[in-house]
Amino acid sequence: LEHLPVGRIPDLCLICNGIFTDFFPENMRHYRQEVTCCVPHFGVSLGAAEAICGQGCPPTVVQGRHSGVIQNILDLPVPVQVVDSSMEVDVAAVKKLLWASILWLFTSDSKYGCPTVKDVHDKQSEQVFALVEELLPAAEMLVQLLQNHCTGCNDDDQTNGERQQILLGSVENVMKYLEAYSYSIPDATPSMKLALEEVSERNMKFLQVENPPGVQVLHRQMLERVGVHVNAFNL
Repeated sequence: LEHLPVGRIPDLCLICNGIFTDFFPENMRHYRQEVTCCVPHFGVSLGAAEAICGQGCPPTVVQGRHSGVIQNILDLPVPVQVVDSSMEVDVAAVKKLLWASILWLFTSDSKYGCPTVKDVHDKQSEQVFALVEELLPAAEMLVQLLQNHCTGCNDDDQTNGERQQILLGSVENVMKYLEAYSYSIPDATPSMKLALEEVSERNMKFLQVENPPGVQVLHRQMLERVGVHVNAFNL
């Protein structure tokens, strides 16, 4: 991004998982407000021409000047939700990050007997609930950090008071979201190889804001079982 002419930054569209501000160098994060950002909710199969997003799939969320263009290009069989505030799309990104950080831990560990994301909810719902309950405080902290960052970015979409109301909701609400997305792509199996390559941008995001340190016991145990040595990371 540092090589992109400043005048072209408003034409940049990010359609990806993760925290959008992480894609910007520290000295360019104030440009985040000028970029069109999209949190995708659909699956992609090798060799398939169309995106996979079945009934009940959460909407793909997009915000920014090119939202309409992205909406037309994706042409998904489920609605694309265009939001006004950059913080709304950031909150959607944190929710998606929970899905990307939780489901692969079950499908990658033979202990759970869950080859697909649907199996995870069908067979290990209580364990998923326990992990969501453990990670939700950290997820809320990520949201608050994004809100604080956004406050310093001259984002006039919302007042500070309105920003404080954008939260992830209860454990039950997050569970409904995870289930809705998983059941809309029931045969999906998250790539363990990709998850391990991206673990710093997924699971470690929640461990970096763990408070107090060590409280994410189940999360740490599940990571160790799939070969992620948490102590090797600079948290």
